Amino acid sequence: MSKIRQYESEKKIKNERLRFLNDKSENLRDQIQQDRKSNERAAFSVESLKQEKSVAQKLFNEIEHKVNRLKEDYETQKSKTNRLQEEQETLRRIQKSRQDEVYQLTKSVEIKELQLSSLKQELEKTASDTREQNASLLEFDKKVSELQ
Repeated sequence: MSKIRQYESEKKIKNERLRFLNDKSENLRDQIQQDRKSNERAAFSVESLKQEKSVAQKLFNEIEHKVNRLKEDYETQKSKTNRLQEEQETLRRIQKSRQDEVYQLTKSVEIKELQLSSLKQELEKTASDTREQNASLLEFDKKVSELQ
């Protein structure tokens, strides 16, 4: 009887162990199923991220190309601007030089006009003096002829 009890006790323990192992097996199957679903979602997410990365890389490459083109355009424009500034500076110096020449020539013309005016006045004065002297000489000659 003790053997029977022992046998039944062992059988009960084995049944409980079997239930425990079956529960554990069922839980592990559920866990595996959840892990598979999670793995599928992760694989989908990874694939989506790869696609997004590919799109982002293409966009980056396009933007990088545009940036390089804009840099080239900037450098070209900068070179043109520098050249034009140099030309402008050269033209400004030429204009300043010519403006100084015009000023000097204008000043010289004004001086010449003043000298001319002064000479004309002297000429008129000399002419006037010559007429007066001629008139005086004529009068002197008349008086000399009257005296003779």
